Parts: sequence; C-alpha cells; structure tokens
Amino acid sequence: MQEWFMGGTILIYNLFIIIYVVSLSNKVSLKELLKEKGSPTKAVAAARYAARVAVEAARVADPAAAQALQAPAADPTAPTPAEPPADEGTSYSRAAGMVGAVVLSDFVWALGNVVLYKGFTAPTEIKDLLTGVAPFLLASSTLFAPYAFNQLSEVFKS
Repeated sequence: MQEWFMGGTILIYNLFIIIYVVSLSNKVSLKELLKEKGSPTKAVAAARYAARVAVEAARVADPAAAQALQAPAADPTAPTPAEPPADEGTSYSRAAGMVGAVVLSDFVWALGNVVLYKGFTAPTEIKDLLTGVAPFLLASSTLFAPYAFNQLSEVFKS
C-alpha cells in the first residue's frame, strides 16, 4: 500500500511540473527572451542592408568608385547584398542565464523526486541530502554570472 501511495505522489508531482512548464512555455517567446536590450532594430538592420546593396550597385557600375565607398579593411565574411539582414540581437548573458535556469530547474525537479522518495523510504536522510546539495546549488548559480554582471553594468552607466 505504501509503495502505491509513494508512486502516486511522485507521479502527481511530476505531472504538475510538466503541466506547469508546458503552460509557461506557451506564454513566453524564446526569441524575445534572448534578445539583447537595445539591440539594433529592424530599421537599423534594413539600413545596413540598403548600404550593402548600394555598395554592390556602385561596384557593378564603377568598380573604382565602389572601392572608395568601402572601408579599407572590409570584412570578407560580411553578408552579400543578396542576403537578408541578419538578426544581431542575441545576448550572450541572457542565453547563459537561460541555460543556467534550465539546468538548475531540472536539478531542483530531480531533487524534488529524490526528496519525495526519501520521505517514504528513509525520512531521516533528507536533512543530510539537502545539506550536501547546498554547495552544489551555490556553485551552480555562477551560470547566472554573465547576466548578473551585465545587469550591474547597466546600473553604473549614465
């Protein structure tokens, strides 16, 4: 009887987490979450694209004039005018923070399963388990360091 109750409790816990994560993910745009604050707008990207098209048109009409329009150290990996403007707004600190959030939330989810299991099989071991995990959680929080430093740098800008 106790095994059935334990299995049901763990199943309900996991179903709740899955339903919560799925409902939350439907309301959030991953692309918007990872976008850098103050990233170039579509208008800026379109202006850069138009400038590349103008340089390409000048190159076809008069190669010498096009050479004068281009910067002396032109980037050979720059997109050609036939390519659409690239999305330049992804933030490394936000991406690292999101990866950290996913890793830590998965760890806490798994830890919840272990604590529930230990609650039925060996309740006295839960305190030692959580005490041993605390330093790992503290060290794992360093995954958010790039995002935290980025936010702190915004505070000191004026």
